[in-house]
Amino acid sequence: MLIVPAEFGRSTLFVLWANVIFQVILLGGDSGFMRFFYKISKSKWPTLLWSSLFPSIGCWFIVSLALLGMKDYVSNMLIGYSENLIVYLLISQLFIMLFERYSFLIVRMQQKGICFSMVRVVSALFTPLTLILYAKYVNANFYAVIYSTIVSLLVSFSILVVLEKKIWFSITLPNINIMKRVFVFGFPLLFTGFIAMFFEGMDKIMLRQFSTFSELGIYNVAFKIVAVLAIIQSSFSTFWTPLSYKTYEENKFEKTLFEKTFKNIAFILILIAFLVIGFREILVLFLDEQYYSCIDVVPFLVFMPISYTLTEVTTIGINFMNKTRYYVYIFIALIFISVLFYVLFVPIWGAKGASLSLALSYISYFLIRTIVANKLFPFHLDIKVFVSLIILFIDAFINTFIPYQNLQIVVNCILLGGFLIYNISLTKYFFKYIFTHIKKQ
Repeated sequence: MLIVPAEFGRSTLFVLWANVIFQVILLGGDSGFMRFFYKISKSKWPTLLWSSLFPSIGCWFIVSLALLGMKDYVSNMLIGYSENLIVYLLISQLFIMLFERYSFLIVRMQQKGICFSMVRVVSALFTPLTLILYAKYVNANFYAVIYSTIVSLLVSFSILVVLEKKIWFSITLPNINIMKRVFVFGFPLLFTGFIAMFFEGMDKIMLRQFSTFSELGIYNVAFKIVAVLAIIQSSFSTFWTPLSYKTYEENKFEKTLFEKTFKNIAFILILIAFLVIGFREILVLFLDEQYYSCIDVVPFLVFMPISYTLTEVTTIGINFMNKTRYYVYIFIALIFISVLFYVLFVPIWGAKGASLSLALSYISYFLIRTIVANKLFPFHLDIKVFVSLIILFIDAFINTFIPYQNLQIVVNCILLGGFLIYNISLTKYFFKYIFTHIKKQ
């Protein structure tokens, strides 16, 4: 890699706080936009867009003034020293993120999966391209990561505006009634989104507190190894939200879709997680030598995308019943639980402790939200999923804290085999599906 761990750690902190502040700027409008997309006629989509977006633009302006008024403090918090440019870039990125979010939502809610994926791929290509060019010809520092992110956001937004120009260029005044409905639904999610991002970034915040920028950089690079799970998580969320809302609006008593989806997506994710843990030493060879130590951090990180994806299925009932305020209570409880884990384990084991704490925090996230949501919109949750998660946790623990490679290999094989046998019906279906498609090719 072109960028040393310490510089990568600084960029990690910048991205984290950009995402946290972004949740405040959104004001929950993006959730309201999705909730009412299918409740109004197609001709009013531009009105819904600007009614959802307008308050966020005002909030961005206020937040920008606040950031400019605290330039030195913000800069020191992000990169460890005072520099005005980092604050200007943060403000610019937040503005671009706002429009990019809604441009993707428009495509996503129309279930234009191919379009969505193609734009994601194109924008993703610009990220490493910009990073490499900047690092090679300008400076191999954290700015390379920041500029590559901004360029990627601009590319995505530009393409999607052209593709959905009928909605974007039909600029209308915000409708007070629609704005009020969006606000009432989405505002509780402002607190939820903020707390959620704080919860998601707790590992990095604690590493910054108890460790160094280098350790933070290595820890963040470990997430690249579990990228395949993150891609599945993102892809699943893209189609699942509109599909679940549409299914519920058509038949409020239909729950088969939710039961089958929970069981099937869990099997796929846990299977891939076993493979990522087992082959992580091969995957890490694609990184620079200075990042090889991230190999011991990888195993527990798989629980983040797994828990998040499963929660997308199990907690949709909270949205159906418009009980979004429950998210606030849940995340407040989770913050206290997470802080306890991180304070206990990070000072002792550093990045390993952060990964263990993250796994325990996300398992708690999944369980608490699932229990609450299932009381509002109950459907059958296969017990095999929970047992499989326990098996995976044991595998991750051994691969993180027991430094005997031969033992790790044996344990990986035994536990993976046990998982496949325990879920034999899904195993047969899954491999039959793969072989059938291979034969067709």
